[in-house]
Amino acid sequence: MKKKKENHEHIQFFKLEKILPLIPGERGIRKTTLLFFRGEVHRVRIRSLKLRLFKKERICAECGREGNIFCVDKMLRDSNLQNNFPYYLNLYCHNPEKGENMILMTKDHILPKSMGGLNIMRNFQCMCEECNVKKQNILREEDIAKLNDGRKWCGKKSREQLRKEKIKITV
Repeated sequence: MKKKKENHEHIQFFKLEKILPLIPGERGIRKTTLLFFRGEVHRVRIRSLKLRLFKKERICAECGREGNIFCVDKMLRDSNLQNNFPYYLNLYCHNPEKGENMILMTKDHILPKSMGGLNIMRNFQCMCEECNVKKQNILREEDIAKLNDGRKWCGKKSREQLRKEKIKITV
């Protein structure tokens, strides 16, 4: 697997217990919070769908790795977001006793966006970056089972439309 070039710098690590209570719920209005690191107080963005997902689940749906440490990261490349909120939170799986480096935990779309999946909570699952890269935009049998487990449908296209288009489904 090709190593991805990092576009952020790790600034400060925090235990789950410190960050999880700061993440607003579904109707939360707070967009940022103040955290102390590097000898001063900084504003950090905390309202995102990714962080709301991590508040609910932190175990990779594929391999079972568990996100166990938050890190305040800073963007290295220029962007409008960097000017407003240069610091943001990422969740990592860090198990040095298993010889693993820090692995970024990501928000995966169960029904991929390329197949009409919506950007809504019920269409998300937690995955480590390695598994998410392997999954790509393939709709797997286990993903279909998750979508049929009583959740409301989370795609722009209906199930029947996907079948008619013969969307590639893997086992």
